[in-house]
Amino acid sequence: MRAAAWAAPGIAYAGTANGLARYAGGRWSRVEPLTGRVDAVAARSGELFVVHQGMLWRLSGDGAEKIAPLPPGAAVRSLAAGAGVLVGTDQGLWEMAGGRLRRDVRLDRLLAANREVPQVAVSEDGYCLPELPN
Repeated sequence: MRAAAWAAPGIAYAGTANGLARYAGGRWSRVEPLTGRVDAVAARSGELFVVHQGMLWRLSGDGAEKIAPLPPGAAVRSLAAGAGVLVGTDQGLWEMAGGRLRRDVRLDRLLAANREVPQVAVSEDGYCLPELPN
């Protein structure tokens, strides 16, 4: 398992090397069409965000949709969904805005040469916060 997220009481998702799996009703099932390596998952109010094959996906009751390509060559380290959607990569922090992922250049200035963002988190009020490397 590469990543996991609780979507609701009794419902969990796991990102694996073989795709996305859903746990509900005491059993696991595969989530189509997300087969193949899943790098990150994050849940928010009835939605699930997934990093899969170079794309950021959103899953909801309406199905699965690709919402943005990932930055070219970026290795995803973390994903968080709250008031916004953040993707931590080896190239810095990216935020969904205006229908695409945009680099947080303000954080880049602080990180200087070491732009890796290994973890992002969501506070109780839904605000997403990055963890800065040492």
